[in-house]
Amino acid sequence: MILSVVLSSISFMVFLGQLFTMSKGGLFYFTGLCQLFAGFAAFVAVLIYTFQRREILQDARELEMGRFGYCYILAWVCVPLLLVSGALYVHLRKRA
Repeated sequence: MILSVVLSSISFMVFLGQLFTMSKGGLFYFTGLCQLFAGFAAFVAVLIYTFQRREILQDARELEMGRFGYCYILAWVCVPLLLVSGALYVHLRKRA
């Protein structure tokens, strides 16, 4: 998840840089790729937590409750949003 946040931040900074330096009609390929990698990194992080929760949560009381919590749901919502925004960045063109 930390890698996902770092890649999203890099994507945003690169987008701002490209917005002011790119010529008209240019595509935001690097920004889109960073955002897509951020989506894949978030997907892998949530997937690892899903399958390794017994090793991560060693307290038996937390494991018996059977709930993941709202942050887990928020992370799963984040994954498709990152992937869609990355695809949109790849097809986005700079206008005048």
